[in-house]
Amino acid sequence: MTSIFKDQSAESRVGTRALLIGTDLRLLSGGIAAVLPAYQSCLQSVHSSVRFVATHRAGSLYGKLSTFLFAVLTVLYEACVHRKRLVVYAHAGEWPSLVRKCVLLLVAGLAGAKTILHCHAPQWEVYREVSAWKRACLRWGLRRADVVTALTNYHARQIAAVYGEKVVVVPNPLTEELLEFALVSRVQHECSTTDVKMKVITLCRLAEGKGAEYVPSVARHVGGNVEFVIGGTGPLGEVLAAQVQNDSSLRNIQFAGWLTGPEKWRRLATSDVFFLPTRADALCTGFVEAMCLGLPVVTIDHGGNAEVVEDGVTGYVVRADSSDLSQRLGAAVTSLACSSKRQRFGVAAREYALRRYHPDVVKGTLRSIAKRLES
Repeated sequence: MTSIFKDQSAESRVGTRALLIGTDLRLLSGGIAAVLPAYQSCLQSVHSSVRFVATHRAGSLYGKLSTFLFAVLTVLYEACVHRKRLVVYAHAGEWPSLVRKCVLLLVAGLAGAKTILHCHAPQWEVYREVSAWKRACLRWGLRRADVVTALTNYHARQIAAVYGEKVVVVPNPLTEELLEFALVSRVQHECSTTDVKMKVITLCRLAEGKGAEYVPSVARHVGGNVEFVIGGTGPLGEVLAAQVQNDSSLRNIQFAGWLTGPEKWRRLATSDVFFLPTRADALCTGFVEAMCLGLPVVTIDHGGNAEVVEDGVTGYVVRADSSDLSQRLGAAVTSLACSSKRQRFGVAAREYALRRYHPDVVKGTLRSIAKRLES
């Protein structure tokens, strides 16, 4: 299969240097661990050179402060040397991360560099409800950036309500490695027979709000002809394991531990449905990876989830405020027991993932931003 996107040559790069600043890559796990390297790869196709600078590391307070101070000095040095030929991309999460990045963008801007703040915190609606002085401080911090970007249109609207300016949507890209895997992997299942169980997979950190906590209650609603696999680790792991062990009706739930890279993709490619009613992701990487591999998704309409999963087309999006949420989620899973429907949804999901999250699409958006800053 050939790519439907044009390969970008070195001639299409802008003549600026990029500085990507964020948490030390060695500390990251889950979707964000794949996202930052993929984002850096996209930047390498846009700018003449790219450097990553860590702003935060685990460990002692001294270690954290020294890492941040080194980042400040590095940004200042790079900005003084390259001035307007430098673009600083800050990848910011919630409050502590956001404050660090705004300080660094202030330093870079004062030294003459161009700046971009990429916001990936999932709960931006919370910031709209803080006190007036906190909102004013947040607005001041956001305006240290020449361009502010968000992962979804939903989050762009939430940020713009505080920022007061237009926010550009730059979604997380698929990785080149996953795209290569998808090309050689059998991503569509043959029609299931009556003696084959439908496989539903959930991949996430096992923590409150991520979505895995719904698997036991949903499993009770769908019956024994559906097999659930939970991949992940975290504080809810023991709680979920105890529920399964103590309830004979949940013997159709298995635990796969933490999965990454090709091992994770193989699990996805041999599953039928991706299930994750998350309230804790700005743009769930699991959705995008599963859809790229031809899986329909079942989720809830929290945050930007409904922008990634189109209800009734690439999966099902259940109202998050439903009083009988587990029952509705179970009904959505059960409705995908029809293999022809799964296949139809899976094809649509894969097409959407490639159309929206292919690296070349993200590169095009980043290139437009870079040219705008260069002019």
